[in-house]
Amino acid sequence: MAKERSKISATNQEAVFNVSEKIYSKDIIFKACYAFIDKFYIYLDKNKTEFSVRLRSKDGFRKGEAEKAKGEFLNELLNGLVRKEIFSANKKLVETIVEGAIAASLENKFETKAVDSEEKELEDEVALLKKEIEALDAGDDYESDPLNIRTIIQGNAKKRKK
Repeated sequence: MAKERSKISATNQEAVFNVSEKIYSKDIIFKACYAFIDKFYIYLDKNKTEFSVRLRSKDGFRKGEAEKAKGEFLNELLNGLVRKEIFSANKKLVETIVEGAIAASLENKFETKAVDSEEKELEDEVALLKKEIEALDAGDDYESDPLNIRTIIQGNAKKRKK
């Protein structure tokens, strides 16, 4: 195991330690820095294989707080590493779920369009039938007698009078 190069300086109110890039990728280190940016001034330096991290408290460290800050930062690095591993392990599953959701959404959209077009066809047909009925009714009023019912009734009335 590599020798830990950590320095806690009470006089400078800072914690200085190294983080191996062989274990933690640059993006995980940057994300950990971002998580602590509201509590500390963070200074990074890099050599070939390691990042040197310097945490300087915005409010000043009390006794033991610099070591605690270092521990919390290292825990955040581990948290980031585990999240990245879980994401990598579940990446295919997440992609499949998202693809399915998008496909289902698109299918519903096309089904809705098909139903809308069927409804439009029915509405057009009903409107056409209404126009035909109106055209038939327009020529006939209550006084017209297309079936010659008046003639039949009048003929029957004449027969009764006799």
